[in-house]
Amino acid sequence: MPNGSAELRYLYHEVIEEAQHSLMFQEFVNRTGLDVDGLPAFARAYLRRNVPKLGLVRRHLLRLRTPLILGNMARLMMQPPAQIVREYAIPKSALREAYRGNAVFARARCEALGKTRALCAELGLIRAPYTLVWRGFGILRS
Repeated sequence: MPNGSAELRYLYHEVIEEAQHSLMFQEFVNRTGLDVDGLPAFARAYLRRNVPKLGLVRRHLLRLRTPLILGNMARLMMQPPAQIVREYAIPKSALREAYRGNAVFARARCEALGKTRALCAELGLIRAPYTLVWRGFGILRS
């Protein structure tokens, strides 16, 4: 990517914006007195403790909604937003080639959610018939 290109400026802007979000979140966590390094462990422990206590309806909703949320998050994180597509006039054919039916992208999307998916499997959230939703969003290997 050439230095000073629009693509490089965009990527640099996105990195700075994400770092700012991380700093704001870290400030919030620091004010609560929690250790940021321990936050992922806290979330995992919380889910491991509380998901098994859910009733049938709430567990069904969690099994259904989790792949919807994760699938949409993966799309938002890994594909350019509509504003960028318009601003840089990215052809729809290029987007289709890069993201739809692209085995490399599909593998990367699936791998990006590996740890979260493993936790969901451990919690019993990935099972038939919900696996159809996970596969529909391309976040579960066949």
